[in-house]
Amino acid sequence: DDAGDTALFRNRHTHWLIDLTAGVTAGLRGPQRLEWAELVNTELPNLARAADWGIGDGDPVDAMQIGVNLSWYAFLSSNVQNDERVILELLERAEQAPTALRCRAMMWSGLLSIGRTAKRTWAMDAIDVARTAASTQVVSSATDIDGVRMTTEAIALARTTGDPALLLEALTIGSLHLAAIGSFPDVLQTLNDEARLLAASLADPWHEAMVAALDGMAGYIAGELDASMATLRSAIEAFIALGDHGTGALFEISFSEVAELRGDIAAATSAMEAAVAFETQAGFLSSTVLRAVLCWLTGRNGEIQRALDLGQEVVALAHQPFNPIIRAHGLFALGVAETLADLPDAAAEHLGEALAIHQQVGMRRETAMDHRHLGQLRYMLGDVDGAIAHYRHAVEIAVEVGLPWTVMLAARSMAEALADRQPELACRVLGNTEAISALFGYLPTPDERRLVDSSVATAIAHIGAEAVAAATAAGAQLHYTDLPGLLAV
Repeated sequence: DDAGDTALFRNRHTHWLIDLTAGVTAGLRGPQRLEWAELVNTELPNLARAADWGIGDGDPVDAMQIGVNLSWYAFLSSNVQNDERVILELLERAEQAPTALRCRAMMWSGLLSIGRTAKRTWAMDAIDVARTAASTQVVSSATDIDGVRMTTEAIALARTTGDPALLLEALTIGSLHLAAIGSFPDVLQTLNDEARLLAASLADPWHEAMVAALDGMAGYIAGELDASMATLRSAIEAFIALGDHGTGALFEISFSEVAELRGDIAAATSAMEAAVAFETQAGFLSSTVLRAVLCWLTGRNGEIQRALDLGQEVVALAHQPFNPIIRAHGLFALGVAETLADLPDAAAEHLGEALAIHQQVGMRRETAMDHRHLGQLRYMLGDVDGAIAHYRHAVEIAVEVGLPWTVMLAARSMAEALADRQPELACRVLGNTEAISALFGYLPTPDERRLVDSSVATAIAHIGAEAVAAATAAGAQLHYTDLPGLLAV
């Protein structure tokens, strides 16, 4: 009958897709990475239908195998909508799946929870944003994905199988997930040390490079930023030597984020350029978000015209198809570049729209940065009251979310606006930002140092060097979470 014929066709089609996707992960990690990326990009509609069949009347085990085959691609590209939710639904239906398949499905659902929960993944921020943009679900505090539980259960299950290759895979993907969400460095180091021994015993150079990269991530979490940069760079070079430019690009993103925190904007820009180049060639949605980050970095690096060009490109790409999160990131980066280029009307329009979108979708970190740069724009236009109001919002939100780097940037900018009116308060704020720099290793860029020096000089002109020193020292004694209370007074 027709129903039987349809089921037979779907079953054959699903098995064909299993065979087709079996080599995707290895392919993306090798010299034919772009050909494999193009293959999956082309077949995404068919693959989505197979997932629907597995969740519906089809075989959930077969559908779960396809999901597992695609998971590394899904993580790198952000091209697969709601990938982790599909795997979780299939896990519920496929209770009789082989243990190794269930283990891998749990492992990947943990990693793929990045960008799918209300909790931000601060140590892989750009990946988090790209995956958030790719989701068709509205992320809220009610979102019930427990990625950490899936990661820890996958590692525990892998230990029961007696399969060292499976355990190595679970340890490294698990460590990558836990690093991204900012887990304790000692937890990461324990996982990495075990994975390192397994990789050596299996003579697996790819996993040896992966463990090195994960050591770099552990250093990032621990605040050892210089060591993190050196370790990540070495791991990236190892991946490229193996022909794996995709994983190299993934860790270029992390290197860029660490370098920016360290104040090395040129190195951050160069690393992000490399990531954008690969992901654009591969046709990955994540490349558009990374292009917005590159726009921001090039502006900070003094390349104003290039930043303007990149920002306009991202805003245009956000309409192919329309994506509000990507648009907001593009508008923010473009607005910052326009501020630097002394185009205040355009900057006000674009930063204002970015703020409205980020508020609407609940992206608090981005909302704080929008306020910071609207504050800079208002100050540039002579509206000191407006600038201070935006800066205060930026600091309050950043403290609430727990982002000391964003607090530091916003507070430094605010001190400049306060220096003429409330020089003692400005110096307390600056003292606190210096304490944040010392505590977390966030070195100021030359532009930030000039801003600090200018604010201090203004304060000295008003209250004298001794009072400035006393106020700065008092501010340094405060924890950054005390700043909103200080500014409210």
